[in-house]
Amino acid sequence: MIHAGSCGPEQDHFARTTVKAEMEGDTLQQGPTQMVDSLVALYREKDVHAANALQARGQIERDEVDVARLWMAAARYQEAARKRTDMIKREKQRESENVDRVALKVKEIGDLQRQLYPT
Repeated sequence: MIHAGSCGPEQDHFARTTVKAEMEGDTLQQGPTQMVDSLVALYREKDVHAANALQARGQIERDEVDVARLWMAAARYQEAARKRTDMIKREKQRESENVDRVALKVKEIGDLQRQLYPT
């Protein structure tokens, strides 16, 4: 599983408030990891404008933006793979249920044939 730093709900809230404070001019010192977490939180919210504004102010490096985007792309890919796996499991379950129904019908037909044509 791929994780984008520490991006749980609490960290997302911290990252959003930190980024918004920095955008409003408050000087909060963040290291590269926290800044990437902030960017991931903004991209997760689809707040690209805020992420771009933060980048434009020169507070983050271009490679940090690229890392945040890559992490988000990886998270989207992982979610798509999970959905695909779930869909395949449901498909297999339906196929199994169909096989069980057909087997039951074959058994019922066999029972009816034995009743109609005893040996």
